Amino acid sequence: MIVQRLNQGVITNDYGFYSLSLPKGSYSIAISYLGFETIHQSIALEDNQQLDFQLITNNNLLDEVVVTSTDSKSSALRTVLSGVDNLTQKEIKRIPPLLGEVDINRAILTQAGVTSIGEGTSGFNVRGGNIDQNLILLDEAPLYNASHLWGFFSAFNADAIKSMNLYKGNIPARFGGRASSVLDIRQREGNNQHLQGQGGLGILFSRLTLEGPIEKDKMSFLISGRRSFIDLLPDSITNLNGGKIYYYDLNTKLSWNIDSKNKLYLSGYFGADVLKFGFDSEPNEEGGSVSEKVNFSWENATSTLRWNHIFGNRLFMNFSGIYSTYNYGLDSTINQGGAGIFNWDSEITTYLFKPDFTFYPSLGNTWKFGVHATYHKFMPAEIKSNEAGINDTNLPFEKGLEIAPYFEYEKKWERTTLLAGLRFSWFGNLGPNQVHFYNPDIAKQVNTVVQSKNYKKGEITKSYANIEPRISVKHQLNANQSIKFSFGKNIQNIHLLTNTTAALPFDVWKPSGEHVKPLKVYQTSLGYAAEHRSNKWQFTTDVFYKTFDNMIDYKNGADLFLNDRIETQILPAKGSAYGVELSFQKNKGLWTGEVN
Repeated sequence: MIVQRLNQGVITNDYGFYSLSLPKGSYSIAISYLGFETIHQSIALEDNQQLDFQLITNNNLLDEVVVTSTDSKSSALRTVLSGVDNLTQKEIKRIPPLLGEVDINRAILTQAGVTSIGEGTSGFNVRGGNIDQNLILLDEAPLYNASHLWGFFSAFNADAIKSMNLYKGNIPARFGGRASSVLDIRQREGNNQHLQGQGGLGILFSRLTLEGPIEKDKMSFLISGRRSFIDLLPDSITNLNGGKIYYYDLNTKLSWNIDSKNKLYLSGYFGADVLKFGFDSEPNEEGGSVSEKVNFSWENATSTLRWNHIFGNRLFMNFSGIYSTYNYGLDSTINQGGAGIFNWDSEITTYLFKPDFTFYPSLGNTWKFGVHATYHKFMPAEIKSNEAGINDTNLPFEKGLEIAPYFEYEKKWERTTLLAGLRFSWFGNLGPNQVHFYNPDIAKQVNTVVQSKNYKKGEITKSYANIEPRISVKHQLNANQSIKFSFGKNIQNIHLLTNTTAALPFDVWKPSGEHVKPLKVYQTSLGYAAEHRSNKWQFTTDVFYKTFDNMIDYKNGADLFLNDRIETQILPAKGSAYGVELSFQKNKGLWTGEVN
């Protein structure tokens, strides 16, 4: 929203709430958002009032004309943060498709500072960080595996996505838990005016989205699903010999406008991969053969319940209750005069409760504060087998509790903007479990244990407390150029233990504890942004330097597979990463696109 006479304005938060303080008088305001028609309205301001606006999608049917917004990509100039990439649904759908389908993973990998581990692998690296250092949120719920088929396809259905923000520079204090980046993805709300649908038939999968009002202007729904067709193709094409490879996912969202001050959202996601293979050996001298069947599976499930409430004219609250689980496993059956069975199952479950508040004390001042309570439960491995040499194994559960209050303050002057944040992170490793203590003068080995201690259920075995300061400053050189500086400290209390470059189903997530300290990352960056007066092009660059403390490294020949003394295989390490990011976007003309 822009007050045209004063050339001042505000931006709504993620839920559409805004607060603007002005002296009494008459004003002309403009309300705009990329991809929607701009609303112009005159108001006579005599006392406090609430104004709600319903934006209409810009669907002008023009022949041979490309319509672009003057605000496209201009967020790099407006935002105080450096190293932030923003994509709306329209921009996501303009990404060149892979085999006929838009893939969000590909969109992420095109951004400056983001690198791929390799084809057929899951995850991405940001500014030198590891794959586990990226916090991926879908409607505020964390996802531990954001891809299908080992990274070939994204877990996100572009038809259900509203926006995507990648924070890889200074991460705002309201985000925590990961050290290198935050990928914040928001699902669309269903159309509350009329029923509509969209879908598509692709070479690899098909998709269908339905949305509409349950009660017009009050309650709406959105449901969007995809399924791959690889398993339906004949063996002559797939060469799977009767095996199956497929995935499916489902996005849902229910939105309820209870009244002018209360809104309720219930959203969910479920996605799964299934890989089944069968092998038959050549007949032996007795004429018999060995038949083996292998089944890999991955499943993500999340649910988010959010309540928005407006206190007065300047205070907004969002209270969220979140559940997320990631289950992965392997089943194997071998028939050779009998059945040999091997079953592996692992799981990560997270519960998160967080009240978040936004307060607008005056024009140009914004406070954001709240507290996040996160409970993690890790099941490293549960194995059942009747094969010779393999015993049933149950690695002990591990649990962790994290409490993190935070505060952000944003102040805007005529040409300078300050964003300062502080996050306090407390993490406790919880029992029941058994902790081994080793001789401090000798490298940890199974035979160097000097003491073992058993902890009861809910007892804190080890805790850590850290303060995470973060600050960003932007100075507007002129209407088309700005420079930015930022510094931030990020703490990560859960870690992916893997001695391969790619994430595998047998990798282990482990919370910080007696033998694994929280990862600490300090990052300093300096940025510059410029754009053409008519937004024909935009250029941004960032220079960054990061240091890593308490990184996890591995001994030569480390054995992580089913190791209940995994602390004997890891080593603490320090590291650094530095570089320059360059990004150029061309927004108008015969050719448009970007180079990073």
